[in-house]
Amino acid sequence: LDVGHCAYFKEISKIDDIEQKIETLNECICSLIGKLGKKLFCMHVHNVRKRDWRDHRSVDTGVIDFPRIFHKLKTVGYSGTLDIELEEDDKERACLNTGRYLSQLCANILDPPTPS
Repeated sequence: LDVGHCAYFKEISKIDDIEQKIETLNECICSLIGKLGKKLFCMHVHNVRKRDWRDHRSVDTGVIDFPRIFHKLKTVGYSGTLDIELEEDDKERACLNTGRYLSQLCANILDPPTPS
């Protein structure tokens, strides 16, 4: 599932109000995760910049609510890959920030430590 490209679905693109557009995008992504369930094996992750609605932005910035998405992934038992695609000017910084952010989400949401 390419989460950033969901931003260009017709039902998202036709919305003029930016806050409604963002909420609808996140609802759409979560709905797709729920519908695909165990069939989902790969998440293509990148974010969408609010000011110009440009995709392939660093995951730790932008309009996609990744904590919400990761909680939804947990409910369907997701164990697939997270493929990152970024088109940032400062590629090294964007990759490091995205990697750290995704690692935190995986550790805290998908596979949280068990209390001892």
